[in-house]
Order: sequence, then C-alpha cells, then structure tokens
Amino acid sequence: MLPRLLLFFSLSLVQAKDLTLQSVQIFFRHGQRYPSTYVVYPTEDPKMAEGKIHGEMTKFGIQQEYNLGQNLKETYGEFIGEKYNSSELLVMTGFDNRTSVSALAALAALLPPQQDQIFHNRLMWQPIPVHTEPILDMVSFGTFDHCPELRTRVRGMSSYKTMDDEYSKLVKFYEKNAGVAISEAFVFQKVLDSVKTRKDMPNELPLPEWADDSTFIKQSVETCEQLHVKFIDLVLESTGGWHYTLITENIHNRIHGNSQHKTILYAAHDANLMTMARFLGLSQLQTTLSPYGSYLAFEHHKIDGKDVVKVISHMNLNGSREELSIAGCPSPCLFSTFASLKRGLSSAQWTGVCQGYSSEALIICHDKVTMIAILLLISVLLFVAFVSALFACFYYRARVRQLTDPEQLHLLSS
Repeated sequence: MLPRLLLFFSLSLVQAKDLTLQSVQIFFRHGQRYPSTYVVYPTEDPKMAEGKIHGEMTKFGIQQEYNLGQNLKETYGEFIGEKYNSSELLVMTGFDNRTSVSALAALAALLPPQQDQIFHNRLMWQPIPVHTEPILDMVSFGTFDHCPELRTRVRGMSSYKTMDDEYSKLVKFYEKNAGVAISEAFVFQKVLDSVKTRKDMPNELPLPEWADDSTFIKQSVETCEQLHVKFIDLVLESTGGWHYTLITENIHNRIHGNSQHKTILYAAHDANLMTMARFLGLSQLQTTLSPYGSYLAFEHHKIDGKDVVKVISHMNLNGSREELSIAGCPSPCLFSTFASLKRGLSSAQWTGVCQGYSSEALIICHDKVTMIAILLLISVLLFVAFVSALFACFYYRARVRQLTDPEQLHLLSS
C-alpha cells in the first residue's frame, strides 16, 4: 500500500510541475576532458601525452554526457516531447570542441529518432543542429584567450597582480617540479588544472610521483577554485550580466509569445555555472567548481497566474536535484522581481568590454543614449506643439478674414 501511495505522490508532483512549467534553460558542464594546457608537464616523458589532445573530451567524458542526456529525458522528457521539434528546442555551445561534443552526446540520448525520423534502421540517432555562441567560452580565465582589451585591463589591476601572492610556496614548488615558469595567476591556474584533471585519470594519465599525494592534490584543487573565484569577481559585472540578460530575455520572449523555444540547452563550462551562482547570489555553487555533467536549470513556471522563476541544481549524474534560493528574490521568485535584480549586459555590450570598450564607457554610453532618447522625445513634442500652433494660427487668420469680408459683415448686420 505504501509503495503505491509513494508512486502516486511522485506522479502527482511530476504532473503538477508539467502543468506549471512554461520554459526551461539548462546550462550544463561538458564531460571529462584532458588537461587544458599541460597534458603532461615539461619534466615528464612526452610520450605519455601521445594521442591525447589538450582540452579535448575523453571517451569516458562522452559517456558522461550521454548519461546526462538520459537524465534530462527522465526529468524533462514529457515537457520536451519524444520527437525533436526545431521550433521548440534550441541548443547552444561555445567554440571549444568539448562543448559541442557534449551537446551532441547528450542529444543522442535525449532525443533518439522516432518513427518517421529514422533514416537508418541500424542507427538510432538523428542529427540535431547545435548553434555556436562564442561568449559561452569567455568566462573566468577563458576571457584572457578571447578578449584582448579585457585582458589588458585586468592585468593592470592590483588585485590581479597580487592574486597568487598567498600561494608563493606552492608556486615555487610547482615551478621546481613541473618545470614551468609561473609569472601570473593565468599561468598558475593552467598548471594547477593538470593535477586537478589528472587526479581522476589514474590509469590513462597518472600523476607524477611528486604530485601523487592526497593532501597535495586537495591543496591544488582548492587553490585552483580560489583563483577562479577571485578572477570571476574581477569581471563579474560584465560576464555575469551577459548570462543574466540571456536568461531574462528568453523568459520575457516566452511570456510575450516572441519565441516558441520552450527548452534551451547550453553546453558550457564549470566557470559558467560559478559565474551565474556568484552573480545571482545562489545559495550554493559560489565557491566550488561544478563537476563534469552537472547543470543549472532556470525554470519558468506559471503559478496562480504569475510568472515564477526557479533555479534547480543537479551536481551529480545519479544524484538528486535541489532548488536554490536567489538573493533578493524570495520564494516564489516572481519574474518581475528576478528581471529587476541586476543590470544586464547585451552581447553587443559584452563584445565592447571584451574587444575595446570599458564597462565605465558602456555605462556612460548607456546614459548618453537615454539622454538622447529623452531629447528626441522632447523634440517630437515641441514639433507637434509647433504644428498645432501653426494650424491654429492659420485657422484663426482665416476666420478673421471671413469676419472682415464686406459681404460677411452685410450678412451679420442684416
């Protein structure tokens, strides 16, 4: 009897959610990859790195993303539907290969071909388009790889110059044993990434003896995460603002019928999730980089006639989902409140910050545009008033002429 009640309760919850859910945007991290820069350190045997390309997905990583697709199917399958519909589903990835590969692997499990979609009897797979959004890669230290202007500005900040000062002993230890000159935090995090990544690949890329220690690994991972937190905060106004605008605009478009896309998937990085967590003050994820295959879901619900935003975290493939609180937006978080929490940044504005305009210049530009708009409105009102006055002038002049006309005077006097 009890199992039946639990099953009924679970189904009721799912049905209730399906009835209220209007759209969902899911940002998920790619699967396991090789180290981003140092597959092996210069002091190691280079033959160990043969066939392993830095930053690329491993076979296990592809399996992780396929499992993620299965998980998404179990969670959102009824909402998304069994058949792929291009007008309802949009998939975005960064430029990095690991993001596009992750999206394709997840989609293979999420939306296998149905009936008339099957084009090969021995291949239960169908091509689903993914679209590239380069800004998804421009988070945390990734901004240095793509943003020359922002890189120059950040390198000039005293907070960046001293970012790795407290880790001086660890820096010297790595320089000595890894054989890499560490001149700044940007290089340091790349060196740390190798240990952070390889600790989970003991058979394929075992750590060097000097790094294969649980205490040392823990220290390296924590240091890497701390550097990301510090760097993300330096550019949070711009990178966080861009993610925020992306989310709010898509919900707004869905509410007002400007878009049929009810599901948007973003194949991204752990730094994307941390950026959003820190920008929105989410109750978790602000100081820890998310594991492979994890995701943040921004759900838009219609509850009692009101548009509500829920943020759901899913940090482990076989783990539970958890709703996170949003700073400044008490539950239920109304979209009207959510949309006014922060100042966002458009893609054009972000490109300016990245390529050549400072955030201060963008603010000044925004203020000037607002002032110009006000002046234009005043000009239009003045023009309308002038035309109205001119019309009135001609009208009364015509009336005066009529009244002073001898024939009109004769009619009036008779």
